[in-house]
Order: sequence, then C-alpha cells, then structure tokens
Amino acid sequence: NADGWRPLNVRTSRVEAGLWHLEPENDPYVEGPPIAADANKCRSTPGNEWSHDIDPDAVGRAVQDYLNALDDPAWVRQFALLAKYRLSFDLQLFPRQAPAALDLIRRHPDVQFVLTHAAMPFLRDPENVALWTRSVRAYATHPNVAIKLSGFGAFDPGWNARSIDPIVAEVVAAFTPARCLLASNFPVEGLVKPYAEIWSVFTEC
Repeated sequence: NADGWRPLNVRTSRVEAGLWHLEPENDPYVEGPPIAADANKCRSTPGNEWSHDIDPDAVGRAVQDYLNALDDPAWVRQFALLAKYRLSFDLQLFPRQAPAALDLIRRHPDVQFVLTHAAMPFLRDPENVALWTRSVRAYATHPNVAIKLSGFGAFDPGWNARSIDPIVAEVVAAFTPARCLLASNFPVEGLVKPYAEIWSVFTEC
C-alpha cells in the first residue's frame, strides 16, 4: 500500500491432526515446518464456563514447555522476517520469561513489539508483583516496545478501575501514555464483563 507495508503471503490456515497451520509461501528465509499451534487448546470450555481455579503461572510454564519458541534457534533466526515484511509482533508471556524476551527485543530493534495484557501481572503476591514490576520497567527502556492494557479478567473476574489502578499507574509511568494502548480483549473478556462495561471502566481510570 501507500506507506510501503506488505502482507505476508500465507496459505489458508488449516487444521491437521489437531494443529492450526500457517504456511508462508515461497520465501527462502523460511525453514522447517509450518508455524503450528494446538487448536484444541484454543477452544473455550463447554458452555463458555469460566474457571477461577487455574494457576496462570502453571499454564504459562506448560505453554512455554510446549512451544519453547524463545529457546528455538530456528524460530529466533526466522524472527527477522518480521522486519523484512514490516510486521509488528504481539508478545504475550509471563514475567519470569522476560529475560529471553528482552534478549529477542535487543536483537531486533527494527521490529515493533507490543506486550499484551499489561505484561501479564496475573500473580498478585508481593514477590510476583515485584518480578512483574521489574520486567515492565526493563521492557520500557526499549523504544520499540509498546504495551496493551487489557486482559484483566484473566486473573480478576470482578476487576474495576480501583483494582487495576496500581497496574495501570505502573505501566503508564514506565512507558508514558504515548506507548500505551487500551484493548478490550473481547470476546474473551466477555466471559466476565460486557463489552460496553470494559470501556466504561477504562474511562474511570
């Protein structure tokens, strides 16, 4: 288009043996198998039931062990394709994964990173809050990183302006308003809050 951005040429995604596949076509930089994710793990529970007893850090460990992308040399090497195609990258990971993510960010200053869900401050005990705070401040030192304020229902189904104020205040102080985005995380957030209410709460912050 006019500003020079080009879409990545990707074949239609498909489900095969329980995996979603995205296959970049005819690019000499792409090595190995197609990008794949477990389709079964992307489904909501029957009836969209919302479970409050899931340990999000345990989920994070399971996902990291399953994909292990940040430790995969081929994945990391091919990450440069994002700059080639002028694509941004939404980074969703837990605070304990920050060191590997920061290394990736440092090696790709020409890629725009966007942290999702306020860098996932899901565990609110003092030790984990301190870990999250350090990771947010470290991410913010890199000008090619922005952050979305979203996903609060994943760890606090009853979230409101008062409950998220410490998170919002820390993120905005670290990143400045210019690099902060508000996001609804809808329809997932709709499990705990109506769409209009999400934005209404943001206006109260």
